Amino acid sequence: MGSFPKGYDPKPVGEHLPITGGKGFSKGGGRVVVRGLWKKPRLNLNWLKRAVISNGGHEPNEKQHCVMEAFSIATGQRFGANPICVSDEITDTLISANDSFKTNKQRAKLKRVLPKIMGTAPLRIVRKGNGLWEEKDRQDKAYKEVETRRRAYTQKYLARKGVDSVEALVTESKTPEKDVIALVERLASMRPKRALKHKHSKASKRIQRSLV
Repeated sequence: MGSFPKGYDPKPVGEHLPITGGKGFSKGGGRVVVRGLWKKPRLNLNWLKRAVISNGGHEPNEKQHCVMEAFSIATGQRFGANPICVSDEITDTLISANDSFKTNKQRAKLKRVLPKIMGTAPLRIVRKGNGLWEEKDRQDKAYKEVETRRRAYTQKYLARKGVDSVEALVTESKTPEKDVIALVERLASMRPKRALKHKHSKASKRIQRSLV
């Protein structure tokens, strides 16, 4: 088994993150115990510093992971390369760079942008079976708007560098790590014209009422 933070459960469950207690809840039984990212995402920096960043996809029990898999572990999400609290454009950019770098030393430099990418995608709460889950809300209008601007900026940034893809940027740039980090930092700083809403409060109350 790989080295995980204390209490981390690496079981893959796709893009969904459970936020109920361990036993689940049914009508007339128990209350909802919220443990979701909506409350306050935290990054386990101590674990992240020790993490080995490698290319490609990995299994949870391996001793190295791609940058986004490492992010999912460090934030307590279920293991995977598409964390629910991160913009799809940012995720794609980081994965492309991660897999294009030639050495793990280069990939490790991507860690420095991870604290800045949390909360770049909105979450919503959904009910699955007897449990409550959080998932990325790709239908949020504000999120769609800011993702469009992020994609447009990525294309302009690459054009200024004389390339047409993140992979080419890594291959042809004299300072690929610096260029990728600058791009991701700019994408993470782009915010929607109205705040992204983590649609938890109303949904949670409504679902709690249905369980009692």
